[in-house]
Amino acid sequence: MSTRSLPRVKFDGEKAYRDMVAKTLDIPTVAKSARLSERTVYRFFTNDVQTARTAAAIADALGHSIRRYMVDAETAVA
Repeated sequence: MSTRSLPRVKFDGEKAYRDMVAKTLDIPTVAKSARLSERTVYRFFTNDVQTARTAAAIADALGHSIRRYMVDAETAVA
């Protein structure tokens, strides 16, 4: 199977950010819990650079499944 046939997955960084705020957490705390740099977490929240690995780590740090933050790339607004 070619990687070209795999569906593209995007993540809703803004939703993750809102979840962080709702739990009264901050970026340094989430970064430490997710074992990521603060810059990586910030870039995920701003939808700048996102990977499935980062999404999974942040979702876990926030107590949610990665599926909560998945967005269908076909219907996502660019």
